[in-house]
Amino acid sequence: ATGVVTSRLITLQALNTIMFVGDAASRTEASMAKLYATESAWRVVSKAMEVFGTLGLTTECGLERIFRDARMLLCPDGTSQIHEMVIGRAYTGLTALTR
Repeated sequence: ATGVVTSRLITLQALNTIMFVGDAASRTEASMAKLYATESAWRVVSKAMEVFGTLGLTTECGLERIFRDARMLLCPDGTSQIHEMVIGRAYTGLTALTR
């Protein structure tokens, strides 16, 4: 429940920044929101799979679909590692990619 509430709040904060502040700050906050919310969803579903055990793999339970969906949230619009690089660059001014 804490992860859900925190994800919702950080997403609302990012939306506020997008609407009222500007581009660079909003890009960083959107990356933080996406990273945190998707990682939280993955943690929650992984814990649920541990609780349900092999029953979680059956279609009757419905958890297998949520498990696949949560895993796919980590990839679109940039992987978690890409968002970590965006956030790191914003706070340190350093880039992980050098030539």
